[in-house]
Amino acid sequence: MDTTPPPPPTSGPGTPSGGSSRRGRRILYLAGGALAVVLGVAFLRPHSGGGGHRHAAGGDQPVAVATIGRGDMPVVLTELGTVVPITNVTVQSRIDGYLMQVLFTEGQHVHKGDLLA
Repeated sequence: MDTTPPPPPTSGPGTPSGGSSRRGRRILYLAGGALAVVLGVAFLRPHSGGGGHRHAAGGDQPVAVATIGRGDMPVVLTELGTVVPITNVTVQSRIDGYLMQVLFTEGQHVHKGDLLA
């Protein structure tokens, strides 16, 4: 009685399991590479629609002249949200009592030392 187990099946290039999986993988890699090349060409080539190339053929190109100057650049941000101050200050007068007379009118120019109330 022989108790040795039979040898495992080998998967070489001559057997159907080894050669076809390698060939299938190679075909899959080649198809994936060809797809990547086609997509790369499609996305990277310049698009010819819209008439943007008619000036490149030698026609007249419009030119504009503008003067430059030095100044502040206005920055305007329009956002939604809530503005929260960093600190709050409570202002209290040093004098208490009744205000009996206001000695200026709204919009009047006042100078240092003028009596206001």
